[in-house]
Amino acid sequence: QPVKTAQQMEQKMLEFYPQADFVIMAAAVADFRPMRTAEQKIKKTGLDQLTLELVRNPDILLELGNRKQQQLLVGFAAETQQLLANATAKMQRKKVDLLVANDVSRADVGFGTSQNEVVFLRPQADPQLISKRNKSAIADKIFDLLLDLDHQRRK
Repeated sequence: QPVKTAQQMEQKMLEFYPQADFVIMAAAVADFRPMRTAEQKIKKTGLDQLTLELVRNPDILLELGNRKQQQLLVGFAAETQQLLANATAKMQRKKVDLLVANDVSRADVGFGTSQNEVVFLRPQADPQLISKRNKSAIADKIFDLLLDLDHQRRK
């Protein structure tokens, strides 16, 4: 059955993670969620404003990185500033084997387009720019890199 919340996604990921060899965390899980949810529609009658309190969602990628054994773990970083610095810090903090970073402030690539331009980051390797191209071609490159990483570690 499909997961609907970050907590449900974390539960399912942790359930299946031990037997996984490759994990690609492409889902854009929200960093925060409402502290309380309304059972019914909130009516505007008598309200001039409404305060929404948010709480942090679980950081699934961080948890997977901390539990990593044989898995090759791929994460994504959608950044709006200091792409390389922020993405490199994320790669190190979350212990991923490959981080795919892109600048989501650009209108010509990323969300809502069929094209993207990304940087691949790996520990102990120079960043690799993948210039603007179709997203399926980028997905192919991710799989190629994963297979190369798997081959290298099996030597």
